[in-house]
Parts: sequence; C-alpha cells; structure tokens
Amino acid sequence: MRNQKIKPGLERKQRDNARSKPILRNHDLDVLQRANPPHFHALYGGQDALVSIDSIQVIEGKLSKYAKALVFEWAALHQSELLTNWDRARKKQPLEPIEGLD
Repeated sequence: MRNQKIKPGLERKQRDNARSKPILRNHDLDVLQRANPPHFHALYGGQDALVSIDSIQVIEGKLSKYAKALVFEWAALHQSELLTNWDRARKKQPLEPIEGLD
C-alpha cells in the first residue's frame, strides 16, 4: 500500500475503517455459536431480527407487529424442526428444508 498512489487522507480513512469493523476468525465464530441460544434469522421487508427457538421471542433486531405475528406463528408450528436444524448446523451438517406459512 505504501508504493501505491492514493489520495491524501485515504490511507487514514482505510485505517479508521479497519479499526471500526469487527474481524472474526473461525475460532471466534465457534465461540459465538456456542454462546448464542438456539435461534434463527428472520428477514421480512428489509427488517432483520434474531428469534430464539426456545422462547419464540425476538432476542436482537426488530420486526413490525405484522411480521412478528407471521414469524412467531411459523416458529411455533415448526419449533421441533428448527431445533433439529440448529443441532445439524452445530455439527456442520446440511440443514433440512422447513415448509413456509401457507
């Protein structure tokens, strides 16, 4: 990077950005997987949340009332399948498809 021509201040911006972004290595991801309760990611219309499989509650992020009702209904219907897939994911096995809401 030192031999490249860059705009003044760009190198500092790159260093600042590098400091502000978390860097995760494989062992960090393993620790995070073990530390997190069983959960799934719910994405709906630009909204994003982590939902606990055990309690079927949002543990991080936000969903609208409508999205939350759909996600919670689906999770309650498929809770055992979600837990099975959680175990499979921890063992680095392929996940089984889970049917959506009709």
